[in-house]
Amino acid sequence: RGEQFRHQQNLLRSPSHIPTSLQTKPTLPLAQIFGTGSGSSDAGMRPQVTLVEGVPTYAYPNGAVPGPRPPRSWMLLFDEGERREPKWRAIALRLLFEDLRVPPWVCDVREEGEGGYMVPPLALECARMLLEAYGDTEDWAEVARYIPAHVRRDLVRWYAVRKPLGNATLYTLYGEEAHAEGELLVVGPEATLRRVALVKGKQTNRRMQPAQSTEREEATWDEFDSWDEPGDTTTPLTTFALVMTPLPNELLTYLPPTLTHLALLALPQPVRVYRLPEISPLLETLDLSYNDWLSNNGSTAEGSLERVPWRRWQRLRVLGLRVCGIGADIATKVNVERWTDVEIVGLDEPISRSTSNRES
Repeated sequence: RGEQFRHQQNLLRSPSHIPTSLQTKPTLPLAQIFGTGSGSSDAGMRPQVTLVEGVPTYAYPNGAVPGPRPPRSWMLLFDEGERREPKWRAIALRLLFEDLRVPPWVCDVREEGEGGYMVPPLALECARMLLEAYGDTEDWAEVARYIPAHVRRDLVRWYAVRKPLGNATLYTLYGEEAHAEGELLVVGPEATLRRVALVKGKQTNRRMQPAQSTEREEATWDEFDSWDEPGDTTTPLTTFALVMTPLPNELLTYLPPTLTHLALLALPQPVRVYRLPEISPLLETLDLSYNDWLSNNGSTAEGSLERVPWRRWQRLRVLGLRVCGIGADIATKVNVERWTDVEIVGLDEPISRSTSNRES
């Protein structure tokens, strides 16, 4: 038949051949297995392809794709997209926000119209409309001056969960003090930490310290300030949160000693945690969750917890170590010489109290 077909093709002088698409169609339904094929009429009937720890699963009941699990170093590649979702940021910041008694509507990422949706306060909605209208204009600095500090603080919290602000909008909103009501919250990769923000926070603490006089002078009623004159309402930096953006080690010395709440979440580079007790000794809540570099073996590692002098944090109450790979043996070192154990959230085994309420 082949010779007869070629002879007929030569007589007709036709260069056409049998369509290759009829002979080279895949024998396996790859589109259904890996979910990479183009849409077809029965695409809506095919089950969704899911990823289990980065491994695609078959649409048919055959289990996972044969082969070993991906290396641990590859897991960050699969988590990167998840960490850009509002739901992940709400969970990551929940430990800090709960200790600060932040209203629950800040972390409520449900859309308007869904069941149980929490309506934000009217003041926040008005400030949000101003930011949407003037946030990218030259007038934003002038408009932000008239927003009260507590509203600016709540506005940054609201956007940190849903749509993190960039550097220009964020630091303009914070104003000259580089924070709002003593709180500085920077979420990357949209925003990065500026050295001037920590410098201003430390300068604020110095201005609040009373000047020591060598001689005691008697004061009279005329020397006191008038009740009508505005007083120094400068607030020290007490809360600092950094999410998915690096904290250079040279900036650690700029952290003010007035910090009581510190959250360093999912930082891309290790931080010398062992220096924090000397820099900020008044910490009550420390959240180091989602930092895989904390689990590096060896006490000489730059971000190792083995070198931290835990006893210097006498006021420490809550320690967050979620998704860090830290074992329960760290609790013995944290709670040494303490009357009250520190609540450690995120270990393999509960230490002082059940952490299910915080994670639910």
